Amino acid sequence: MPDDSPFGRLGGRFEALLFGERARAYRLFVRATFVLAAALALAYVAVQGGLVSLGADAASVLGVATAVAVAVLVLSGIVEFVVLGRVYQRGTTEVAQAAADLEHAAEQLEETAAELEETAEEVEGAAETVEGAAADIEETGEHVEEAAEVRDKTTGAMETADAAVEEAAEAKRTATAVEVTAEERRERLPGEHEDADGEREADDGRE
Repeated sequence: MPDDSPFGRLGGRFEALLFGERARAYRLFVRATFVLAAALALAYVAVQGGLVSLGADAASVLGVATAVAVAVLVLSGIVEFVVLGRVYQRGTTEVAQAAADLEHAAEQLEETAAELEETAEEVEGAAETVEGAAADIEETGEHVEEAAEVRDKTTGAMETADAAVEEAAEAKRTATAVEVTAEERRERLPGEHEDADGEREADDGRE
């Protein structure tokens, strides 16, 4: 029954009485009622069996007291039965709810496991991609190393060519200088021959 109904509230009070702070006092009351009911029942049986002689009024009061004590004892038993049934029902509901929660958690764990498996596959694919990229980088590094060697060789050849060009230019400059020098000498040679011829003619005239 719902907890917000009158019966639910009454059951909650009985439950608090049986299992709450006043549970000890309630148990003592039930024990005392049981002892009193047993004693009154024995006395009533003795009176009715003729073992004890009492007046009619006293026997009637004893019978009423015995009935009340037994009724209270039965009522306390019914209350305990109802409270225990309520506790059992709530415990069953809580267990069913816990089982449903566990089942839902298991489904979530299964979904999470599937997601983790998918993620693992993606990570494995990414690892393969990275491995391939590493191989490409390694191959590119080899190509770069080869290109560096070719560049070094080309640089050496260029330096050699520059040196050869420089030597050729130097040789050209030297040849030009020699040519200029030879030209200057050729220009001076006719004058020297004329002077030599004049000197020879003057010597011949003096003779």
